[in-house]
Amino acid sequence: MSKKKTQRSDPKLTIHPLGGCGEFGMNATIYARGNRYILVDCGIMFSEPTKLGTDSLFPDPEESLKDLGSPEAYIITHGHEDHIGAISYYLRAFPAPVYATPWTAELIRIKAERIGFDVTPFLNEVAVDGQVNTGTFDVRYIPVNHSIPMACAVLIATDEVKVFHTGDFKFDPNSQFEPAVTAASIGQMQLGKIDMLLADSTNAGKPGPTPGEAAVVEPLKEVIAEAKGTVYLTTFSSNLWRLINVYNICRDLGKQLLVAGASMQQTIGIGRKLGLFEPEGGTLVLDDEVQAVPRNNLVVMTTGCQGEWRAGLTRIAFEEHRQFRLTPDDLVIFSSRIIPGNEKNIFGIIDRIVRTGAKVVSVKDRPDIHVSGHAYRDDLVNLITALKPKYFLPIHGTIQHQYLNA
Repeated sequence: MSKKKTQRSDPKLTIHPLGGCGEFGMNATIYARGNRYILVDCGIMFSEPTKLGTDSLFPDPEESLKDLGSPEAYIITHGHEDHIGAISYYLRAFPAPVYATPWTAELIRIKAERIGFDVTPFLNEVAVDGQVNTGTFDVRYIPVNHSIPMACAVLIATDEVKVFHTGDFKFDPNSQFEPAVTAASIGQMQLGKIDMLLADSTNAGKPGPTPGEAAVVEPLKEVIAEAKGTVYLTTFSSNLWRLINVYNICRDLGKQLLVAGASMQQTIGIGRKLGLFEPEGGTLVLDDEVQAVPRNNLVVMTTGCQGEWRAGLTRIAFEEHRQFRLTPDDLVIFSSRIIPGNEKNIFGIIDRIVRTGAKVVSVKDRPDIHVSGHAYRDDLVNLITALKPKYFLPIHGTIQHQYLNA
């Protein structure tokens, strides 16, 4: 006598990374329960120079989601390109509500406008400690510290299980601009029993805790104060915290700051709109005012820390900028790390700068002029200790980074 196969009314939660595992970038993870699912993040990976005519890469939505249909929701952890860059393309093929914190929502709107896509009907703003019910999943946003405002981890719950998905994060007990987040503060949130933790692997190989953003202030001030001519400082354009710190340094030293590059200007604009940054008059100068500023009193904060073609620093280095030419008295500061794969472009730009006689200072010379937004080993250990998950899955990084995290 054969046994009749019973239909599960409560199928298990399954997790399917579309990207971000085995590579840097293209972060997108499906959480499915039966035929219902959500997609956490929807990012791109920047293309290699050898892929001519290709700016970025992301999983083809028509291929990756064709058997699933539209998700119940797109849950976005923060606003970096490797987490939001593909959202408009996915929405065109598989429309669904998008949930994001206000800073992230602003970036998604701007990106969608550039390609002529109206994201407004889909976009829902969520507080950094907000909650969302998609129908099948309860999602709780958990604020974390990172190198972009309003970044969050997410706690994903069904009737049976809870999963903690960190997104990109670090702990910054001395956070200057947002509430400090630590393993202890997360442990006090009474999140309940965590069945699985998915955690960022980017800096799993680095010992100790991640330095906080405040650690860069005195080193940067020291380097900028010693410059004889114009200071050109480049960093990640989305890092509002670094921008504010450079602005404060210039104010303290009596220097004037020009912020050059569309993406950095965009960061200032969103910061003003959301009440996170309101510069005082006198320190921040506009493009048409900069000619009146003595060159030894000027700091130019510009894009191009990864050697991007046509970025501000690239054009300055190749003597193609309409306003600036490097001189031997000038100083160029790279307040950034090298993203793997960008070494050749960055070293090529540094070589062009050195040819002019200008001085270059990078993390190779002064490791203290940049701090990462990603958790070092101690932060990961402390998070695991606080949450005590039954299972642990390293994500966000190459295979070697994931193994180090494991």
